[in-house]
Amino acid sequence: MSWTWECVPDEATVAAGAPPAFLAEVEKRVDELVRAAEALHLHGPSYQDADEGAKHAFVDGGFFIMNGYRSLVSALRTPAALGYLFLVGALAAWVAVDTLFISHADASFAGMWLFFATAPTSLLFLVVPSQFALIGVPIGAVVQVALLGAAYQGLTRTRPVTAG
Repeated sequence: MSWTWECVPDEATVAAGAPPAFLAEVEKRVDELVRAAEALHLHGPSYQDADEGAKHAFVDGGFFIMNGYRSLVSALRTPAALGYLFLVGALAAWVAVDTLFISHADASFAGMWLFFATAPTSLLFLVVPSQFALIGVPIGAVVQVALLGAAYQGLTRTRPVTAG
């Protein structure tokens, strides 16, 4: 990979007063960023082939798995995931209205529907102290959205047609 900085400050200016251990760690991180850039920009003589869908890119000194964060974000943008998030959001709005504005002679179980909609992950949080149990709803929703999005992508992925 060949590129240059437009402005190259001297080392004394950039590293003034920084401890040597810190500078060594920064250099290690920069090396990793350069390797990542090589993996993400497979071109010319540095192209070393990549497997299915460029999920892994092999570069000098190792390889990168590039589908972690990007796959999660793309899974969250699928129609199945967005539809599920819309339904959970509408359910949360209904529970909020029921809790805040509707009086009941006895307890309302509207809040339980949030746990059912985000089950099974959210149900695990029912065993923690009650003030922390509600954290299970957004965690459960995120887990469900990631799984729904991944399933949607897997089912709608176009597969190459092979002859005979």
